[in-house]
Amino acid sequence: MSHPVFTFPTPSQPMAFDGERYTTGIEGAIQHEHYHRYLFALRWCAGRDVLDVASGEGYGSVLLGQVARSVIGVDIDQAAVDFATANYATPHVTYRQGDATRIPVPDHSVDVVVSFETIEHFADQSAFIAEIDRVLRPGGVVVISSPNRDIYTGVLGNQNPFHVHEMNQAEFEAALRQRFAHLWLLEQGPVLGSVMVPVPGMSTQGVEGFWTLNGNSFGQMGGVPGAAYLIAVASREPLAPPPQSVLHAPNYLGHLQHRLRELTDQNAQLRAKLAELSK
Repeated sequence: MSHPVFTFPTPSQPMAFDGERYTTGIEGAIQHEHYHRYLFALRWCAGRDVLDVASGEGYGSVLLGQVARSVIGVDIDQAAVDFATANYATPHVTYRQGDATRIPVPDHSVDVVVSFETIEHFADQSAFIAEIDRVLRPGGVVVISSPNRDIYTGVLGNQNPFHVHEMNQAEFEAALRQRFAHLWLLEQGPVLGSVMVPVPGMSTQGVEGFWTLNGNSFGQMGGVPGAAYLIAVASREPLAPPPQSVLHAPNYLGHLQHRLRELTDQNAQLRAKLAELSK
């Protein structure tokens, strides 16, 4: 059976990476996580009007545009909007400047809202969720992500200066349920690519356990080991449970091995230079 193929276009010159928003050309786990979120959202966007809040460089909006009827990408940074318009705009994918707590689209004007790694960047998170509710049509769906503070910061020790208020799983779910009665919550983490599965206790479908290596022993876990992100799919209407989703990146190990060889060569060159200077 044939399957559709989707492509993230690559601009001739990506936006500079400043640590606040992902830009194309940055490889590794961060790329897999960001790309996987947009690929995951495709199933809700086919033939629909979509709003991408915090669209950044614009690569995700144009991917959604490969199945959506229309896509509007909104970002607070005018430079990002200008870049997206110059590199990714199509007849049905457009970009505009706007604040996530005052989204510049009319009431009940879109079927789907996607917003990835946005909600932690400002304090007025309830206003953002209320805006999503305002712009969605009846039966609309929001696909939204947030770092899980307990893992992202508490376990992994990340200290992102651009994050204003991170939430843990309970806070994230509670914030969304204020507006959306029906919700499925998934967790995401890198596995030479990226994987999304329902959080333990959320799905009736059952989740295959993950085996993880600890020393010389393998232990089985009920979810994604060390999952630092939460992905929610929410609506005012009942929702079918989302599928488990995996982005497989088999070339990533080769990329790591190549980078290791480069670093080994650089280290040898530095040692040789140091020895020469010490004579």
